[in-house]
Amino acid sequence: MSVYQNTTLDANNATVPLPSEYCQRFQDEKYFMISFSVTLASIILEVFCCPFVVLMNALVIAAVKRTRRLHSASNILLASLAGTDLLTGTTVYPASIAGEIFVIAGGSVTTYCTFVKKIVSPLRFLSVLTSLFHLGVISVDRYIAIRHSLQYYNIVTNCRLTLAIAFSWCLAGAFTSFKLLVDTSLPIFVLQGLAFTCVVIMVYCHVSVYLVTRRHERQIRTEQIPTEDTERFLKEKKGWKTTGIIIGFVVLSLLPGVFLNFGVMFTWDPRWLDRFRPLVLSFLILNSLSNPVIYCLRIQDMRQAMIAVLKT
Repeated sequence: MSVYQNTTLDANNATVPLPSEYCQRFQDEKYFMISFSVTLASIILEVFCCPFVVLMNALVIAAVKRTRRLHSASNILLASLAGTDLLTGTTVYPASIAGEIFVIAGGSVTTYCTFVKKIVSPLRFLSVLTSLFHLGVISVDRYIAIRHSLQYYNIVTNCRLTLAIAFSWCLAGAFTSFKLLVDTSLPIFVLQGLAFTCVVIMVYCHVSVYLVTRRHERQIRTEQIPTEDTERFLKEKKGWKTTGIIIGFVVLSLLPGVFLNFGVMFTWDPRWLDRFRPLVLSFLILNSLSNPVIYCLRIQDMRQAMIAVLKT
């Protein structure tokens, strides 16, 4: 238990308040074994997954860039989403690993919490926001492709696509900078509003597309639909299902955090629950790893292009 002796003393004698309950888990020696075990498991998970996250998402970006037949709006959006996952693998989790190793090795809790507040949290915040905004844009793209298939290429132009991607990155970056520079509670409420708006957009788009696909499938079975229109519809339907699977894995990666926060809200012992927060945050990396795997399994051209990149 000596590993926490200096950190507990440092926390108790700190001249600045510790940023969050997430850091305060190192103050109570009663939960030493739980905190140490969970933090160690978090480090192992992140160290194992990080190289694969970087490799797979870099392959997606390179495949889309180098393969002309992948230069569609939907694939470009997937490549931009892979960019957010690549950001996670190259910055968020290496910084998180370094911080966790530092603190379980007996480093200063105040130094650790300052590092988390100034570096790890903003990077994680930026990664989550950009991913969320991209998923919203991708959902709208699939909505237009199914609901307005004949006007799709007039609506989704290269200029509008570039603006949507740039807006997602810039808005997330500006919001993250504001949160870092201005220490107020405002960002939390704004973030909740943005997240809720994105979720509403995704739900609306996917419910609407589901209803349209059901109607089109009935028409294909009962009416003489031209083969070309049928093939285009089936292709767009597959793309919509791929987007749905991606969003489903996002939800799964967020569920542990939702359950933990609900536990705190319902007045369960937060001192005990916060011991599991590092592992909960580490589960987010599984989403960055699952996305390129989904692309490989669902999109044949993407899989072939990624293999070609590996062979060169």
